[in-house]
Amino acid sequence: SLTIPEGVTKISYSAFNGCEALTNVSLPDSINYIAYDAFNGCVNLREDVASHINKKTKSFIHELLKKNAQDIK
Repeated sequence: SLTIPEGVTKISYSAFNGCEALTNVSLPDSINYIAYDAFNGCVNLREDVASHINKKTKSFIHELLKKNAQDIK
């Protein structure tokens, strides 16, 4: 189990790559970026935790794409 403390804003590329023993992650509200493969290889993450991380990651990617589209205009 891992609790990322409040104030942390980013989880970088491969930060927890291959942490097979990791089953649970608590993310603070301060997180504003999770690299797409930050939890790659964490095969034992509970499904609800993995889903939450995946949704946050997709949300960040969506917001980035939206911002880039606005910058192009």
